[in-house]
Amino acid sequence: MFLKHLFLCENKSDFPHNLKTHLIPIFIQARSFIKNNNSLEELLFIEVTKHITLNFNQFQSDLKNGGFLLLFDGLDEIKSSELSYFSEELNILTEKYPNNSYVTSSRPSEQCEALRKFASVSLNSFSLDSAMLMISKLPNIDAEYKLKFNKLLIDSEFEKNKDIASNPLLLTLMFMIFMNDEKLPSKTYEFYEKAYDLLYFEHDKVKGFKDRKYHTNLKKIEFMKVLAEFCYITMTNQDYQFSEFDIIQIINESSFSNKISPDDFIYDIVENLNLLYLQNNKYHFIHRSFQEYFAAVYWRLMSNNDFIKLVDWLEQLNITTNNKFPYNFDLVGEKIFSLLYEMLPTRTTELIIKPYIKDIIYDDSINSFLNFTKHVYKDVVYGLEETMRPTQYFMRLLIACYADNYFVNMLGTNYPKYDKYIKNKYWFIKTDYPIPQAYTLEEINKCIEDKSLDEKKIWLNDNKINLDQPHTYTLIIPVDDIISNTDNFKELLQIIYNPNHQLYKNFISLYKLIN
Repeated sequence: MFLKHLFLCENKSDFPHNLKTHLIPIFIQARSFIKNNNSLEELLFIEVTKHITLNFNQFQSDLKNGGFLLLFDGLDEIKSSELSYFSEELNILTEKYPNNSYVTSSRPSEQCEALRKFASVSLNSFSLDSAMLMISKLPNIDAEYKLKFNKLLIDSEFEKNKDIASNPLLLTLMFMIFMNDEKLPSKTYEFYEKAYDLLYFEHDKVKGFKDRKYHTNLKKIEFMKVLAEFCYITMTNQDYQFSEFDIIQIINESSFSNKISPDDFIYDIVENLNLLYLQNNKYHFIHRSFQEYFAAVYWRLMSNNDFIKLVDWLEQLNITTNNKFPYNFDLVGEKIFSLLYEMLPTRTTELIIKPYIKDIIYDDSINSFLNFTKHVYKDVVYGLEETMRPTQYFMRLLIACYADNYFVNMLGTNYPKYDKYIKNKYWFIKTDYPIPQAYTLEEINKCIEDKSLDEKKIWLNDNKINLDQPHTYTLIIPVDDIISNTDNFKELLQIIYNPNHQLYKNFISLYKLIN
């Protein structure tokens, strides 16, 4: 959406002159790139010649002169088999034609880091002020409603519902719910529940319709069950966009195949509910969180015998995602699980959480803390550029849902040094960057060899660096070693078995879940 905004702004005659690049904008869906079909340069030429008449030599000349604003949308949507090749093609293009402007959009990913000449910039979500400003500008709505709603945002609702209120689309639905009830849902799943009601019934009032005709002839609850199964299937396959054929196949293979026709389902979900929209011959949810919510509803409707299979399904979901989108940083299933826990806290705790962690966390003692650390993280890691990450997917998901952060960054110099467990030694070196950079001895020697560092100018501030004295370290200590000899690690345990430490916070958050 942001890149389309840039593209349209460059073409608008009334867009402020001083904000324009005055380059020719070219908008490319990154997923249209297919390895061994065309080079990226050829793909750009094909796109340009849809709108401008010129030959390939002229196009290359314009590229050399820097005449284009090249917009590559959706790097994270490229097939995993094409992703590395695309990134390398883009690197080649930027190095061959450095005078153009290049912008690409993506979810956060390691692949973005592989784009050598690109700076990484994140788009901000709505702040409280921008959310209130948007509400105040909604047309044809009584100003009193807007003032009441914005007061609720100021008082607490913005922080309480930040994931919803910071998104323009969800904020609009939130406001429409408020207009109906003059209050806001207290839980996240209730927001989606009421949003579904709004789209199923109340949307008619907004548009002035009466008794809107649903082609499937399904009542609200029955249609919700079809939608829940559809979302369960698409989430299982990690499909976020669907062709008409995909939807027809899913409905024909669903448990509702003898009750509704796929064409009727498509009509109702697009035209009546407005939950899907069609773009470039593909259907998309208006917001992915609706797909996750209805997948959670599918699990809510299951019997206990099937409900206990949730962890296996989430684990498989993670595997499918890693295979399909290897550079995706999202914690898959987190939203589904947190919504399900909100809907069914007792059932989820008794059937899912307790059986999973009962042998890992048994009380709040230091022994239980170390057992948790061993099963979840395996090693205690601290020092420069190291992060402790849970080794088990479902435990990572639990911590993400109920603690501050499942990553544990143990940086700083207040941790004890155990020579036996030093993995890397680092030296800080002043380079062209604004702040000194950390190098291992191996990296220093390699940089001297390839002449990216001058051996005579390995400095920090005004002092030549002594390569016999590292500035900092990375240590990796197996938790088994700590458990077998706690006396040797008293200083470390005093730091990490502490209510203010992130590792302890993660432990105690899960302990409270089952107690």
